[in-house]
Amino acid sequence: MTLPEYVIEIEDLSFAYGNRPILEGINLRVKERDFLAIIGPNGGGKTTLVRLILGLLTPQKGTIRVFGERPCNVSHRIGYLPQGQDFNLSFPITVYELAGLGLLGKARKNSDTDKREAIEWALELVGMWEKRYEPIGRLSGGQRQRAFIARAIASSPQMLLLDEPTSNVDPEFQVDLYQILKELNKKITVVVVTHDIGVISSYVRSVACVNRTLALHEEGKITEEMLKMAYPCPVDLIAHGIPHRVFHKH
Repeated sequence: MTLPEYVIEIEDLSFAYGNRPILEGINLRVKERDFLAIIGPNGGGKTTLVRLILGLLTPQKGTIRVFGERPCNVSHRIGYLPQGQDFNLSFPITVYELAGLGLLGKARKNSDTDKREAIEWALELVGMWEKRYEPIGRLSGGQRQRAFIARAIASSPQMLLLDEPTSNVDPEFQVDLYQILKELNKKITVVVVTHDIGVISSYVRSVACVNRTLALHEEGKITEEMLKMAYPCPVDLIAHGIPHRVFHKH
């Protein structure tokens, strides 16, 4: 299947909850195999934008196309990791079974052999194959997040959307996660909503600053001007580990 040049196309989009505007005049184009970071303050509209891209919400104004179609028509081509996981840890489900949930409703993985291979590939990629029979409730926070990512990628999506994937996990997992995303990005488009701008700046190709409006920066660098646009208060950036970018004094 040939993908369009832009996998996401948004034009003059606005959205409000009741009388409260959340997004206004949003314009965005995301190229195939881009690695886009979406940054901005809490309540600035980042998660709402992701839900619009997924087709879970409908804009009051403007248009949005994903893979050249209405978002609700292409949900099977998107892997999604929501912010937080409202998941009952006492529910009797293993890592393998959780990853298999990512294949539900995905027409391309029909045979049992195809499904087993897809689950094995996803769990191997996130480093969880050895724990495939472990109950989810016995895992650490980072291990559970790996399992949920496996669920999101098991169907071999053409785009992966992750909303705050490193919340409540240890710093070591954050670096591991972005290495996984870097590998996936060789074949698919990756969009990450994040506050971990110090870590992700070493991996992304472009950055969207969202605070009711949106400004796209295709160089993939976090600058002082971007932070002023995206956050209403002063922000200090501290980068740890290697590799990392050295940020200018501000």
